[in-house]
Amino acid sequence: MWRIPTTGGDEVELIRSLEAGHWGYWAVVENGIYYLDTTPKPGIAFFDINTQRITRVFDLENRPARQAPGLAVSPDKRTILYTQWDASDSDIILVENFR
Repeated sequence: MWRIPTTGGDEVELIRSLEAGHWGYWAVVENGIYYLDTTPKPGIAFFDINTQRITRVFDLENRPARQAPGLAVSPDKRTILYTQWDASDSDIILVENFR
């Protein structure tokens, strides 16, 4: 993920670990970006725009779903909804109070 000033200027890489096939696994909030980090194992991380620091939030129990990527964060940032591969049918997982 890259940043470029709206007034022009040089590009700056913010997050290196976003992989092809996982483009839907990020969500912008007021102070940063939640995203899928696959190194060393798949998990959700948070990039703080003010400090430029990355914090690991939690590890995924199963591998992320490449066929239907998705990540959403509730307005109060206490709940994350994401897709992961469990079986060939559908599942929804809700993570609460992760902070």
